[in-house]
Amino acid sequence: MPITKVIFDLDLTLIDSKIAEPFRPRNWPKVYELIPSFQEYNGIREVLTFLKQSSIDYCIVTSSPEPYCIKVCHQWQFCSTYTVCYHDVGKAQIKPHPAPMNLALAKLNASADSILSFGDKDIDIISSNAAGIRSVACLWGAENQKKLLGANPAFVANTPIDIIALLNG
Repeated sequence: MPITKVIFDLDLTLIDSKIAEPFRPRNWPKVYELIPSFQEYNGIREVLTFLKQSSIDYCIVTSSPEPYCIKVCHQWQFCSTYTVCYHDVGKAQIKPHPAPMNLALAKLNASADSILSFGDKDIDIISSNAAGIRSVACLWGAENQKKLLGANPAFVANTPIDIIALLNG
């Protein structure tokens, strides 16, 4: 089945937010202050342009709170169709639980076999796989590539531009 929708993790997949990691989750005002200093990965803008030109909707699934997700998306002009954030599923059902991915499927009104899910952590892959969604390990932001690859992704992307090749089949 062709890929008609996409799911992205936010931090370290779409945006390099490593500078904020020491302040999460206890100092969100400091994290918000750092958002303009985040770095967009080379190739992400091309991927998002490709999605728009191809009419492929995407959902951002993050374990971060919604205000943070909204601020990052606004700052970096990530125009996702939908988001699934921490409070949408609750602490007991954040990734690696499949609930966030299942909620993304519902929001996108899509079947699992028509979606690819991209993430930089093993929990992204585990959550996607548990929901029946083909997962892609994104190596450019991964802090632990061995653990990420050990989660059994369906595909591996070395750079953001690899996303376009995967979506083109």
